[in-house]
Amino acid sequence: MENLLKLFELLGNVLPENNTDKTQFLSELIANLLTAAVAQKAIRPEFTPPIPQDCTNAPVPQPEGKKSRILKFTQSEINSMPKKFRNYFIANNTIITYRIVNNVYQARYHRGGVNIDVASKDFDIMKRKMIAKLNEIFGQNPGAGYPGYADPASSIPSCPDPPEEKHYPSFGEFVKEWLEIRKRKNKSSTYKDYCDTVRYMLPAFGENAIDKIDRKSVQTYLNNLTDAGKFRSAQKARQVLFSVFELAKADFGFKNPVESTELPYYEAQHCIPLTKEEERKLIDYCIRYCGRQGTSALLVLLFFGLRKGELSSLNVVHCNGHDYLRVVTGKGRKGAPEKIREIPFTPVMRRFKQYIDFHAAQTCSDSTLFRTLKDILPNHHVHELRSTFISRVKECNVNLEIVMVWDGHTQDRDVASSKVDRIYTKYSEEYIWSEALKVNYSV
Repeated sequence: MENLLKLFELLGNVLPENNTDKTQFLSELIANLLTAAVAQKAIRPEFTPPIPQDCTNAPVPQPEGKKSRILKFTQSEINSMPKKFRNYFIANNTIITYRIVNNVYQARYHRGGVNIDVASKDFDIMKRKMIAKLNEIFGQNPGAGYPGYADPASSIPSCPDPPEEKHYPSFGEFVKEWLEIRKRKNKSSTYKDYCDTVRYMLPAFGENAIDKIDRKSVQTYLNNLTDAGKFRSAQKARQVLFSVFELAKADFGFKNPVESTELPYYEAQHCIPLTKEEERKLIDYCIRYCGRQGTSALLVLLFFGLRKGELSSLNVVHCNGHDYLRVVTGKGRKGAPEKIREIPFTPVMRRFKQYIDFHAAQTCSDSTLFRTLKDILPNHHVHELRSTFISRVKECNVNLEIVMVWDGHTQDRDVASSKVDRIYTKYSEEYIWSEALKVNYSV
């Protein structure tokens, strides 16, 4: 009452002059003061809960107590969470509870193997800690959301997002990349062989994803070739498939399905030289149809022992009164220095020189060459003309090392000298011509 009288003295200059009005004014004032006093007792004077600054939808913190309350998040706060939990809070209405103990806000989330407990005296920081914990567990912006936080949840089990499904190219798409590598590494003739082999496999594997081609499908493809008697084709196909899947293994990490495939034993058929009768038949045909496509090329292969791929590089040169056929050896690797060899015009070749058009031989296509030989000797193939040349010069007792100089071989089981010795050996032109004159057999 004493305090009220002092208050009245302070307010004396604002009280109404009329006594009736004074009584009414004081009654209302006393009633308001008593209401405020009752409300003051409901809130602890030492605790003033903070109100979040940027969370318009956040609940106003309640007085301390053990009863759990619901923690709500704004849309912007939900967007800052990992994608996994954005769906939980928006679609599944997941609830996070909090309570106030000793003036500290405590929130917890224990579900699906994820256990999170955060606390702070500041309500807004407590919410941001919860978001940061979620991001920390699932790899998004760890520690983000509030300043100074450095409390990693080392005890919380990791729950990573499921790995994204890998996209594998089709075999047809991937083998194009492999062919590009071969094109840069191998000579054009070798690259062409690879392209031919791949073209035959595309109907079987082209549309399949590279990771869906298993050992069984590869083995079935190889078995179909061997069942048809195409043993050499099966060997080539397996070599190409093995190399393609080794590249895929390096890129994608899966097992090479060709490793466990098997092929039946197959011994490659060795070249069979023409007999003297077959050689005569070939020469007679080329003389009778001189000028027809393919005949000149066949005679060049027969009398100079070239590989078919070396025809395009041939060039006739005249040196010190002698004629040579100069060619680039076709077995060199791409990028390596070209190896040039010169084969002399032997006496047996000079007898039929007038029937050879070297330009026509140089430009003859493989298909024309194969077809012409099949018309004459259906049981022989083009490479056997090279075998015939090597056999004939050996029959004429030409120095075996000179034979290797002419045919471009680096090894011969009949030659005892080492490769190093041959590198240091340079035969004189006179000696080479003395050996060439021996090749004068009758046909």
